[in-house]
Amino acid sequence: MNKTVVVVPAGIRYLSDWLDFKFPGHPCIIDKKVPGCGFTEYCIVNPDDVILCSPRKVLLKNKTDQHPGEVLYINPEKFGEEDLEVDKEKYKPTKVIPISVLPQMKEVVVENEEAEELDRIKYPPLLTQDELDSSLQITATAIRNYIVARRSQNKPVKILVTYDSFKYVRNILLNLNENLCNYHIVVDEFQSIFTDSSFKSEIELSFTNALKTVNNVYFVSATPMMESYLEQVETFKNLPYYELDWVTMQPERLIRPFIKTRRVKSIVTTGCSIIKQYQDKQFETVNVLDTTTNQLRTVQSKEVIFYINSVTNIISLIKYSKLQPNEVNILCADTRRNRTKIKKRLGTKYKIGTVPLMNEKRKMFTFCTRTVYLGADFYSDNARTIILSDSNITSMTVDISLDIPQIMGRQRLGINPWKNIGELYYIDSFNTVPLEQFNAYVDVKIEKTNTLIQTIESIPNPTKDNLNVLLDKITSAREVERYEKDYSVVFNDGHDNKSVILNELVLLAERRAWEIQNSDYTNTSQFATAGLDMEISKVSEFFDRFKGVNTFIDQLKLVCEYKNKLTDTEFSMVLTQVPTKIYSIISQIGVDKCKALSYKISDINKYVEFKSKQDIIVDDIRPKLIKGKKYTSDEIKDLLRETYIKFDITTAPKVKDFESYFEGKINKTRTILPSGSRVWVYEVFI
Repeated sequence: MNKTVVVVPAGIRYLSDWLDFKFPGHPCIIDKKVPGCGFTEYCIVNPDDVILCSPRKVLLKNKTDQHPGEVLYINPEKFGEEDLEVDKEKYKPTKVIPISVLPQMKEVVVENEEAEELDRIKYPPLLTQDELDSSLQITATAIRNYIVARRSQNKPVKILVTYDSFKYVRNILLNLNENLCNYHIVVDEFQSIFTDSSFKSEIELSFTNALKTVNNVYFVSATPMMESYLEQVETFKNLPYYELDWVTMQPERLIRPFIKTRRVKSIVTTGCSIIKQYQDKQFETVNVLDTTTNQLRTVQSKEVIFYINSVTNIISLIKYSKLQPNEVNILCADTRRNRTKIKKRLGTKYKIGTVPLMNEKRKMFTFCTRTVYLGADFYSDNARTIILSDSNITSMTVDISLDIPQIMGRQRLGINPWKNIGELYYIDSFNTVPLEQFNAYVDVKIEKTNTLIQTIESIPNPTKDNLNVLLDKITSAREVERYEKDYSVVFNDGHDNKSVILNELVLLAERRAWEIQNSDYTNTSQFATAGLDMEISKVSEFFDRFKGVNTFIDQLKLVCEYKNKLTDTEFSMVLTQVPTKIYSIISQIGVDKCKALSYKISDINKYVEFKSKQDIIVDDIRPKLIKGKKYTSDEIKDLLRETYIKFDITTAPKVKDFESYFEGKINKTRTILPSGSRVWVYEVFI
């Protein structure tokens, strides 16, 4: 791909602060490199007309609440559409109808004994065609009125829409004689076009097809798919690729997260044990340095956010832990299926929640599925980040290397000590598939897809109605099989012309999933850091070594040893996780002094006591100093000794300590005493 690196100037933390930043003005890919850099906010506050497209309603609702009256959010439910979300549990049909009999099938039923009744419900469409037409008219009026109001105020148009509904908004704008060339169309979190394709590929294909008719399309993500995959999709092939560089001009601007990893037998059992600690008020604590008082302050984590891609597992965590409705915030796709599932298994008092705004009250336990953590902002000053992952799920084509950076970018408040710390608990017990076997598996599915396409194309003189009936049955089969047997999908070109094609998005998503399962999942540290542009191996290396160190002296020595191996941000992160006494010692006297004292605890304790009384020592000595007088070393030691005795300080008086007390206020010169000897004398400016 034609990649251009765009260096972000020093001093810029959010893109909206960068006055010279402008949209490229042509179709391209924009790699933000880091989540939370304010690109979405920039789209809303800049002076351009923007259509912001998101794969999830949650992000758009969140931004609408943050900018009331400034943006127009087009709710996809107006068009009978919901956020789609696959429950990433062990859900796999045990029987699927062979492709060869698809034309004869009448009904598709999931026959897996583990599949639950709620997952077999076939919900009717949310809207009839008449209701959809009426809703489109209402939406068109709302868009027209909004545009007129914004133009009358000389303000830019900001329309927020999901991938699903973009085609409706595009058509409405064209009917209103709006020139779409004047709009900047931002496709946020565009990696979802790939990762969502296994369960809503028709929507992704329809969306990318609609984008072909407009200009100024920007595909934006902090975690885009690998370039080799983008090159294989016509929509992205040969697009200019802009990569934001946050490091060159200001390296410390890049915050490096630390991911703790642990393999477990059950993510539900693990989650329940964490919940139990909070219920028993056994909160995790860290010590932070208060920059205003220069004193250590203990912070407790009284909130926890669980990221888990299974509504069923969320329900299990709540049910087994006996959590009450006022304790939990369930953030998942707001669909009829999920609402019904929650109501049936937990009760009518449990509801699907919303992401709290900056000053809104938060609950102790928040549970998020992937529907939420793509772009939502959390403003907690003490929440921990817990990721529960079941890598045994056969339907899981969600790349963990894409998800972890997104998750770590959700906490927005820098004062949260856990902002850049994540805890990943995962099940990893499946057998990897050799490349040859995987390629053979893919080849079989491609062959079956091509056979189906050829079979349909060979039907003699089919009427459009009969063909649509057949294609609708294939679509129903797809909802059950979820691409277990082939890559076929029914594609609608937007003019009610349907055909069966090979879904390249699903094919590429499967290939990427295989790579993850055969590389990232097979190595704990790779699993934790996959896709993170921010290198954290040194931090992981430190904690791996720290676990094997038993004595306090050796622990302190190891921490000091890593001071020069880590960045300032990484070292600060390490200090929040080591024993409080080590944090306190290093904060007060520094790494170099610990080394100078040979890490001897008795000497360190004396020096810490001595440093802690520095202010009272200075306050006691200063009134005794005579302006303009030059003091010899012996006279200075006498002054110190008198003060040390007064305050029970056992440290021997030293001239170099006196110099540190009055640093910057001493004039040190050589002089000749009456005896003829040359000595140093000290004049203090008071």
